[in-house]
Amino acid sequence: MKVDLVGKVKNTQLPRAKALLPMFEAVVNSFQSIEDAGETLRTPRIEIVVTRDPALPGIEVDTDVNGFTITDNGTHA
Repeated sequence: MKVDLVGKVKNTQLPRAKALLPMFEAVVNSFQSIEDAGETLRTPRIEIVVTRDPALPGIEVDTDVNGFTITDNGTHA
């Protein structure tokens, strides 16, 4: 049985008041992954990259946020 995970995520309703809840959960997962790695990590690292709509060339303004990419160097199970 196959599940369309991307479709399920896109169709999930999230209240505006809790819009950043998935990002918070992803960061917590990164902390847990680093904790699971234990002493094997010399320098634990979590990186959060904000993806925005492209702005017009030469114009420096904040544009709408499209998403986030969260990476860590902990364990990957």
